[in-house]
Amino acid sequence: MSRVAVAALLAFFAAAAVKTPTEAERIKALPEEERRWLTEYVAPIILPEERKAFLDLGEPYMRDAFKKDFWERREQDGLPRPLGPGYRVRYAELRRLADEKYDGWNQDAGRMVLRWGEPDSILSPHCAIEDVFFDLEVWYYSNRTGPAAGHHIFYRPADLAPRRRWTVADEIPPLLHPNEVRIRVFEPPFRPNSCRATMASLGADCAEGTKGCNACPDLCEVFRAYREIRNRQGSRAGAAMEEGMLFEAAPVSTEGIERQKDKWASTANPNAKPIGAVPTASPVPAMTPTPAGPHALTDEEIREAILGLAPVYREWLEVAAPVLTREELARFLQMSSTEKDKFIREFWKKRK
Repeated sequence: MSRVAVAALLAFFAAAAVKTPTEAERIKALPEEERRWLTEYVAPIILPEERKAFLDLGEPYMRDAFKKDFWERREQDGLPRPLGPGYRVRYAELRRLADEKYDGWNQDAGRMVLRWGEPDSILSPHCAIEDVFFDLEVWYYSNRTGPAAGHHIFYRPADLAPRRRWTVADEIPPLLHPNEVRIRVFEPPFRPNSCRATMASLGADCAEGTKGCNACPDLCEVFRAYREIRNRQGSRAGAAMEEGMLFEAAPVSTEGIERQKDKWASTANPNAKPIGAVPTASPVPAMTPTPAGPHALTDEEIREAILGLAPVYREWLEVAAPVLTREELARFLQMSSTEKDKFIREFWKKRK
């Protein structure tokens, strides 16, 4: 092998050695059950550092240990609802409800239930004369802290469509015709040609003598929820901020999770066969093997040896490869660390 070929080989394998698989590649490499657990079942509640730690584990028994710790972190006393003792079972039930009753775990209503539990009450407004909305619900969380506390409005943008959470971003500013005649615009979640067209217009249902429409007490409750939400969010930016806070995974302590990875890696494999003692007549002193001398290496052996080098030696090889002979390379790769350091010093002395 020429020096140029050696240099090219070193450059190729050095690049291969430092390349790490992407997250998508590591997820794809997981067994099907583990992949679905990570990307579907706990996707709404797993924290980024937990996701990373899980993908770093290479054995099934390590991932089993991770899952046990994952649920224990969320079942500590003193955590806000729905976390706390029994959370693993409670989450399984919330997951069932999200999928069967609230449009699915990745839709707005399902995500809300998975993160905060079912609301304490739900108002589905009903007006005797007409249906104002395709479908609208006012959810109320009375015993929560944080962004979930209070009222939330969910609506369907069309019949049978998944629910959406209403925010001030759904409001449409009043539009004017060029001749200053106001154009009637129906904003979500109102049905076209409904007697009411905007959330703000529902305030009339809270007053006597509503003009043009039949007053509906339930719509007054929707207006009150709307006013609370509007005051809470304030603007589109505020709505986006609340959205992020509502649906981010519940914070739990992950202190020491990197150290736990070492613990999982050193945990005995429960499926491993026990090693039995081998009876001997008398102890036999261990023989110290005589180290084999350097020998010629095949291209495959060179590749494997380069991949196993410490970074400092791999970096030196990238510089020295153009002036190394194949014999020197093979000899270097079979040396101990102390011998490699001495070889490098003498190598450069000879070439000064």
